[in-house]
Amino acid sequence: MPARTPPPPHRRRDAAAALATARRRLERRAARPAPRLRSPGARDAVLTALLVAAKGALAAVVAWLVAVRVFPEPQPYFAPLGALLAVNPTVATSLRQGATWMAGIAAGIGVALGTWALVGHSAVGLGLAILVASLLSGWHRLGPNGFQVPFMALFVLLLGGDDPVGYTLPRLGHGALGVAVGVAVNVLVVPPVLLRPATDVLAQLRREVADLLRGVADDLDGPWPPEQPVEERGEGLEQLVLRARQAVERAGESLRWNPRAPRWRREPRRDAIALEGLERMAVEVRGVATTVHEAAQGEAAPLALEPASRPRLVEVLRGTADVVDRYAVPDASAQDLADVAAARVALRRIAEDAVRDRHEAGSAVLAEAALLVDLDRVLREVDRSARSLVAEERDEPVGARR
Repeated sequence: MPARTPPPPHRRRDAAAALATARRRLERRAARPAPRLRSPGARDAVLTALLVAAKGALAAVVAWLVAVRVFPEPQPYFAPLGALLAVNPTVATSLRQGATWMAGIAAGIGVALGTWALVGHSAVGLGLAILVASLLSGWHRLGPNGFQVPFMALFVLLLGGDDPVGYTLPRLGHGALGVAVGVAVNVLVVPPVLLRPATDVLAQLRREVADLLRGVADDLDGPWPPEQPVEERGEGLEQLVLRARQAVERAGESLRWNPRAPRWRREPRRDAIALEGLERMAVEVRGVATTVHEAAQGEAAPLALEPASRPRLVEVLRGTADVVDRYAVPDASAQDLADVAAARVALRRIAEDAVRDRHEAGSAVLAEAALLVDLDRVLREVDRSARSLVAEERDEPVGARR
């Protein structure tokens, strides 16, 4: 069988030049000023908490002032309580919290009136009411407000006297008024939009994925085997992905029933697309770190990485990290697609030359091939995510793009 000829020198120069061009584009993008929307998440959390507290106080005062005029007797203390409970960080949560709180109160009143009608005002009736109400409190639809069922049942039977109906109906009105005021205040007074926390945690996840790739490159570029492989850092990615998923879900929920939603209607979808891509990249990057860790530990002979192969792998790893760091973002553009494609072609060309050289030298290529395949998958996810984001920006179906 004739010997295979090595790749011509000009092809290697072309690959290196293409990679250098892609990196220059990455550096130019890095120099762009960051949008002001991306402020620190800690500051936003404090501001949101202060806003919720202020609106809760306002809603409670307004509910009390309205209730004492509408219901002069008895004291309408359920009105400010309902208003306070209905004010939450999102409009959707306010509606859900207010509805479940009222449902819990109504269920407790219903249980109390039912047992009072059956067995009257007695210890047996009290025990039966608490038993039934406690069972109802576990209904998942009531959520954290399930405790209101036994509380209200006990409240009515102990304080309602011989006229529990006359005692409970005004309280229902007080509570409904308070919830209505709380929801109205939350909707009308700076309804919260929680997009910045999602943006911040997505940026953190993107940096962590890129830094893990750079850490693997540093392991290969330093003394071998490394004393403390970077593979252990990959375990923290799972928690970061979970945080990102929760933040994106919360951002989407903050726009439900929110009058300010049309202004940011695309943001939750774009964040969800970016998160999906970063989740897949995190899986592939953890595979890269695990492969290098196993090669360093010598757990499997075919996974050995020869010294001659490491410099090229270091170059590919760092180039891939640059692509992830600059382009796996929710605001990808059409120009970014071209830059990602150029970087992907350059890195793939280097990878092909690396595998060809190793094969012609008769060296084991299993570990190197596994790394290169994982890195190509990372680049593919960056490209797929960027294409989906650009299609979303243009309101085009993703499948319409090639």
